[in-house]
Amino acid sequence: MNKNLKDYDFVKLVTVFDQFKIGAVKGILEDNDIPYIYYVPDNNNYTLFIFGTNPSGLDIYVPDFLLEKSQDLLDEIFGDDYNKSDLNEK
Repeated sequence: MNKNLKDYDFVKLVTVFDQFKIGAVKGILEDNDIPYIYYVPDNNNYTLFIFGTNPSGLDIYVPDFLLEKSQDLLDEIFGDDYNKSDLNEK
């Protein structure tokens, strides 16, 4: 994909609350050449880096035309028991 990130319309894929799942989701997207951006709602990265978790989570966005593919990839890894908009501790 040779487009600039600003050329995409991004939609929210998932909110992730711990470092392991953040790394897993990013890795899955990168391995499948799916561009993504992320946003920390409370903008307090210290909580995430010090404690490995963030009560507000980290929102991960993908291009709208790749949302379904991204969800399918996460389903394969995490199973059907996660909420597509909220990947929290189970």
